[in-house]
Amino acid sequence: MSNKILKILKKIKIEHIFLFYIFVQPFIDIYLTFNKHPFQIAGLAINALINFAFVFGVVLYYVVKVIKNKRIDLIKKDLIILIVYVGVFLIYSVLHYLNMQQFDDDIFNRHAYGYIKETYFIFRCFVLPLIFLYTLYRLKISKEKIILAIKVSIFIICFVIIGTNIFGVSLASYAEHGKLIYIDGSIFHWPFFNGSDDFDLYTSKGWFHSANELSAILIAFSPLIVYSAFMPENKNEKESVFDVVLLLVLIITINMLGTRTASLGFALVLVCVFLLFIFFKIIKKINIDFKKFIFKFSIFSLIFTVLFFISPFYNNRYGEYKSVFKERPLKEKLKKKHKATDKSFAKFVEDNAWYFFIEPQLLDIYPVNNDKEFWQYIITRDLRLNTNYRIIKTDIYNRIFERNDNKFDYALGIGYNDVLTTERDYAMQVYYFGVVGVLILIGPFILSILYCCYRVLRYQQKFFKLDVLIVLMGNFIGIMVPYLTGHVFGIVFPMTYIVLNTLLILTMVRDDEKFVIEKEKAN
Repeated sequence: MSNKILKILKKIKIEHIFLFYIFVQPFIDIYLTFNKHPFQIAGLAINALINFAFVFGVVLYYVVKVIKNKRIDLIKKDLIILIVYVGVFLIYSVLHYLNMQQFDDDIFNRHAYGYIKETYFIFRCFVLPLIFLYTLYRLKISKEKIILAIKVSIFIICFVIIGTNIFGVSLASYAEHGKLIYIDGSIFHWPFFNGSDDFDLYTSKGWFHSANELSAILIAFSPLIVYSAFMPENKNEKESVFDVVLLLVLIITINMLGTRTASLGFALVLVCVFLLFIFFKIIKKINIDFKKFIFKFSIFSLIFTVLFFISPFYNNRYGEYKSVFKERPLKEKLKKKHKATDKSFAKFVEDNAWYFFIEPQLLDIYPVNNDKEFWQYIITRDLRLNTNYRIIKTDIYNRIFERNDNKFDYALGIGYNDVLTTERDYAMQVYYFGVVGVLILIGPFILSILYCCYRVLRYQQKFFKLDVLIVLMGNFIGIMVPYLTGHVFGIVFPMTYIVLNTLLILTMVRDDEKFVIEKEKAN
């Protein structure tokens, strides 16, 4: 039986499996968008089953390959790393669960939880991607294959968003309470906006689940895509044309999404890439056709600028019809100060939430009767703060931690829930898993990027290159975006692309055989 498995594995090319897995991710996300309760096999949702099967298959492939090459020393090294990390994770998971049990559920009604359920979620969304990253790195997937996976996958995402927008069947980027809301018009309606338009209904996320997830993915890879379109050297004509087309569809997609992260983030990427090119041309004296570069940069910048200034994002926030804060007229009775001891206070807030810019859903999640003092403060402070859901949700979480009064909450977290998200991932993960959990689950990704920075600075002659710095830029964007927005960490779709981006930069600064020999001679 084992010989048959070996024969099958010999015929399999890991690069093909890798490429297929990456290409299928957008379609899995589309499936989940329209199927809130996905098909299950043996209690596992089909999307989770695909992820587990792929990672298990890649690990098995690596183990067989190492044994076949008689490199048992590598297996021992990898086992030590795996055992140490999983051991630390299991210890943390027990401490995390014990801390969750100390939480006063009267303060905040969380979803039902248990040790297995909580640990399974963390393992699936954080630990499994790390195993995926480590194994692929050890298998030495080529830089070219990783870049191919990135470009084709991004093209698929952009194609779906643009296609559904043009035919008017795209979902709007901003939905109400997770409802599927379709757009009111396509990109061809943008030049004819007027003040009565609801600009949010002209943004598009295709058939994908979250515009925030898409923004994080597209912006993290935009430096690489811009660079590829500007640098046609050593590529055949088809590759060059594809790179130019990919940048064009990316620019259109960025403006269709209509998020702050996508629109302003891409503008910043263009500036940074331009400065990097100038630096390497003037200081490093690299061979760049400067006239061609300036021409391409000007054309694409012009396309982005024109689309930006007619986009729903610009009109909604900065244009002639921008949304401005207007105090909602308070009725005479609302001007009277209501004391928190008033029995009608909860009904008063619920009935008049609109006047105080309070999302009614928040009152269901954190009821007024549960904390009258908090809601008294919310309705009497500067109401502009209430229009920013990130602020008010963070205020609720800080209040929950204050009331629970457990010194270990910030260290170990109070547990995952999807009923109240702050739209800022780092803060959210601290609330969920504590500082210790963030270091264990997200820390390895950040350490990988810092290690790559060290490699670039330590061995400048080999790694201080334009393409390496471009990819590093994308990695820094990838870990900074979750500080500003949510729906990145702990969600398999964007986590897969974080792994992909991290794998690419680790591969680019990897020691090759020639470099190892040179280092040994130098020592």
